Amino acid sequence: MRITCPLCQNESQFFYNITRNDGVPFPIYICCTCAFQFRYPLPTEEETKAMYDQGYYEGTNSYTYEDERKALKYYDKVWRSRLKTLKRHLGTHSQKPVFLDVGCSFGGFAESAYRQGFQSFGVEISDFAREQASQFAPHVSVYRDLSETGLSTASVDIITMVEVIEHVADPKTLIRDLIDLLKPGGILMIQTANMDSRQAKDAGKDYHYYLPGHYSYFSRRHFINLAREFYLSKVKIFQPVDFSLAAKLGKMRKDYAHINKDYLRRAWNTAKYHYQSYLHWGNRARTASMVVYLIK
Repeated sequence: MRITCPLCQNESQFFYNITRNDGVPFPIYICCTCAFQFRYPLPTEEETKAMYDQGYYEGTNSYTYEDERKALKYYDKVWRSRLKTLKRHLGTHSQKPVFLDVGCSFGGFAESAYRQGFQSFGVEISDFAREQASQFAPHVSVYRDLSETGLSTASVDIITMVEVIEHVADPKTLIRDLIDLLKPGGILMIQTANMDSRQAKDAGKDYHYYLPGHYSYFSRRHFINLAREFYLSKVKIFQPVDFSLAAKLGKMRKDYAHINKDYLRRAWNTAKYHYQSYLHWGNRARTASMVVYLIK
């Protein structure tokens, strides 16, 4: 049977069989033309829904999410630093700019954007997370999917997807739909791993990003190609990220009551990784950390 690439529709071949998650294997394919990696076949709708139950968001499942509700003031250090960068690159000048966080979980990032002067919206497929968002992000309208938001074409200034695009089975269609929502000069921000990085290639099938809920695996070049295909005005790629090291170290304080040897050791390793991430050439990079701005 011919397996086609979700991005370029060309023939793909088997690449890896991932077996380290609870002993339940899942296959990864790679496109023979553009080297995009993706999971095939996909889990059923019921299996996918079960993956994102309450245990996923509260950290009790084997495949889980880091619960931001426990340390909002520390997460906000990264959110505020990121919003500062986004504002600097924003080409639109609305008096009340519109912000949309796709895969917003409990709505913390969108709530932070509200405090920075944005009209904030969120999209989140998890019923549990949406219900919790009303408490943790009271100024954010959170919906199950894009169609429910009521947002029209060319009405949004900034759209963010932080560690979300890899969970999407048809990422090209989603990116196209989100770009349609952007105003001219608006930004679609995507944070994900760069699979062309030395970090990912050295780890091979043991790379930690191969997870049961991750269906799509990008490299820098895929976003550059999509920017051309969708006639975008600019693509800006940050390696490592679009927020400061100080914000990252501030967020880490959530795990430590005091600055002690353990915190300093971890901070040193984090700083080393952060600065190694500036080592990149062409489509390749030393580390996998990557944030992409697709600017309309």
